[in-house]
Amino acid sequence: MAESYSRLKFIVVDDFPQFRHAVKNMLESFGATDIDLAARGEDALRMMRNHQYDVILCDYNLGTGKNGQQVLEEASYYRLLSQSTSFMMLTAETSSEMVLGALEYQPDDYLTKPFNKEMLKARLDKVLRRSQEFMPVTLAWDRGHHDDALAQCEGLLERKTKYKLHCFKLKAELLMEMKAYPRAEKIYEQVLKARKQSWALMGIGKACFYQENYPRAREAFDALLSMNRSFVAAYDWLARVDEAEGNIESAFDHVKSATRLSPRVIDRQAWLGRLSTESGDVQTAVNAFRTAVRLSKNSSLKRPENYVELASALLQAGNSDADSSNKTSMVKEALQTMVDTRRLFNERPEIKVKTFLVDGDAYLSIGNKDDAKRALERAVELYETVEEEILDKDDGSKLISGLEQTGQLHLVSRVNNVLDGKRPEDEPVDEGADSEANEAGVSLYQQGKLEEALEAFDKAMELSPNSLAVHLNAAQANLKFIEVNGATKERMDKVRRLLAYIKRTLLKDTSNQRFDKLLRIFESLYNKG
Repeated sequence: MAESYSRLKFIVVDDFPQFRHAVKNMLESFGATDIDLAARGEDALRMMRNHQYDVILCDYNLGTGKNGQQVLEEASYYRLLSQSTSFMMLTAETSSEMVLGALEYQPDDYLTKPFNKEMLKARLDKVLRRSQEFMPVTLAWDRGHHDDALAQCEGLLERKTKYKLHCFKLKAELLMEMKAYPRAEKIYEQVLKARKQSWALMGIGKACFYQENYPRAREAFDALLSMNRSFVAAYDWLARVDEAEGNIESAFDHVKSATRLSPRVIDRQAWLGRLSTESGDVQTAVNAFRTAVRLSKNSSLKRPENYVELASALLQAGNSDADSSNKTSMVKEALQTMVDTRRLFNERPEIKVKTFLVDGDAYLSIGNKDDAKRALERAVELYETVEEEILDKDDGSKLISGLEQTGQLHLVSRVNNVLDGKRPEDEPVDEGADSEANEAGVSLYQQGKLEEALEAFDKAMELSPNSLAVHLNAAQANLKFIEVNGATKERMDKVRRLLAYIKRTLLKDTSNQRFDKLLRIFESLYNKG
């Protein structure tokens, strides 16, 4: 095997330098020559993006930052691992919670510290012999040549490979990926007739689920649990069957069982949070979303909806708590969670809309109507910038409800315009400025009477010299006039002055999407001139 080790590329991931170098020395004694070392999960993932490794030896506990489970999860999610890559988890931890969490992402092997050179060699030889046997299959699979990969499996079976069961497993997984569920089901059934294999039962359950044969799928997953009550994935899939059949309470119970066994999976905690909310168990929802957010702290797989749903659950819990101090604490946590969300997802206006909606609810829940108004105004402004393809119309309905509740009826038409497909770059808006001239300018602009609109906005700026809304409207109307009638130096200079004023006003809020669009239009017209 020394010759085969010399052809492979290895990476050892461990936060202790002595251990990294000890493993490197062991690998070199086996004949390995191409070995990279990483101390942190983040470093390992960066290196995986730049290199294709044959073998990854990764410790579970990597100190601060990502742990080994997150490294495997993210490497799988971002497709940094080929089908032929062997991932071995190394750890000194033995708690069932950790072991189940790590094994859920199916590393090729698992080795408990401490271990010696002989133990590592035995495990690696076993993994590598099988990997080498199936190299033609995995290479074809990685290239997306599924039919060729299936043919390679058939060839191995004809040659009486000693890895017959694994060959059937790979063949069925290929068919599942191809959505050839009936063919995959037949293979799983064939395996079970010869020997009871948990992976074959799981495969039958999944194949039947995707064919909407929910009773047969449930039967398979129940059979798995009768073999092993700690089979976490069986609980997950039973919950999926429950949801498909509309049984939310049973789904909640199954996900709760899976979470008790293996609580370190972000998506499962978030799933538990959503089911808890639907079932009316608000405190469990709060705890689950808190855990999902905490687990994603060092992960690039952060999901903004988990933060938003945590804040919403906190507000629900606070509203149902008779203790006012508890309510205040939960509102404060919800608001801080939304601040964190805006920081983490600053380039996502559709997410920021949701955060300001939550802010509005939070402030209203403690009687702070002024801050609620400001939050909803910001939500409206952002809502107008969300691309139509990702626009959440439910957010529009929530916005209208909140605006009506806070008496901001002048903003409702802006939300309705977005819902009707109209955008602020198409027409100016009345932001509630205390100027009849501004309203007149908006009306004239909408009628296409640009010269009269410009006169009205000039008058509005005299009456409301500090109004951001009026200056934005004036800039927009002037740009439209230039597009229709052509540019003059005087008109371009006027727009430049308007935009300069707006930019100074926005120093504390440089993310104003409407200003950014107006600036782009101005630059385009300037370049044409």
